[in-house]
Amino acid sequence: MIPLVRYQDVLWALTVRVGGGDALFLLDTAAGLTTLDRAVTDRLGIRTRGTFCGRRMTGEKVAVDLAHDLDLVLGDRTIRHETVGVLDLSGLLPPDWPPVGGAIGLPTFRALPFRIDLPRRRLVLDAEPGPGAHELCARAARDGPAVDLFVEVRAPARSLWMEVDTANTGPVILSPDAVQALGCDAASDDAVLDVCGLGPVRTPVVVKPIRHDGNLGAPFFASRPLTIDLAAERAWVESGADRGGDQDPAWAV
Repeated sequence: MIPLVRYQDVLWALTVRVGGGDALFLLDTAAGLTTLDRAVTDRLGIRTRGTFCGRRMTGEKVAVDLAHDLDLVLGDRTIRHETVGVLDLSGLLPPDWPPVGGAIGLPTFRALPFRIDLPRRRLVLDAEPGPGAHELCARAARDGPAVDLFVEVRAPARSLWMEVDTANTGPVILSPDAVQALGCDAASDDAVLDVCGLGPVRTPVVVKPIRHDGNLGAPFFASRPLTIDLAAERAWVESGADRGGDQDPAWAV
C-alpha cells in the first residue's frame, strides 16, 4: 500500500524513489508515459536517447526525450528497466508551486495490477477487484512506449470511449461530437452517462474540443476505487454501496 497525498491540495501524488533518493511524483493515468523532470535527470546524470512524439488531449503535439533502463521504487516494489519521458515538468506547473520529481503514468503498471483508491488515499499494487466490483468495458491504447486507458460509455448514436485521467481535477470532459452522440444539451452542466458494465451515472460535465470522446477525471473516482489490470485490458470500479458505505448521490440515476 502506497499513500497518496494532495499536491497543492489539487493533484494526487505519491513518493517514488529514483537514483537512490525520494521525490514526489504526480499520479497521471493520461500522461501516456511515466516522466521525469529534467532537473532530476540533470542532477542524477541520467542520459537520454531518442525522442517520442505524443499528443495532448487538445491535439497539440509534444516531443519528449527518452531515458531508458531506469529503476523506480514504489513502496516496497522495484519497477525495473523503465523507459520514461524527460521534460521540464515543473515548468508546466504554476511558478509558485514546489517542484516535483516527475509523473507516474500507466506504463509503470504494464505488468502489475493496481488499485487507485482515492477515498482511502492509497495506491495498492498486486490488487484484485473488491467484492461486488463492477467490471467496466476497457481497452488500452498503445503508441510505442505510451499507454492510455479508455472505458466504454453507451450512447444512442454510438459507443463513446472515455479516457481515465487522474490528473484532470474538474468535471467529466465531453467532446462536441460526444455531446451530439449522447443527444444531450451542450449547455448543460451535467449529463447521464451509461457506463458499460456499471449503468447510468449522473455526473457534472463540461464540453471542450478534445481529440477523444471524453475524459473521466479524479472527481469521477473520488468515491469510486478503480482497479486496473493493463496486461489483461480489464478495469473494475467500486461504489460507496459496494464498500458498505452510503450510496454516492451522483452514483446512479
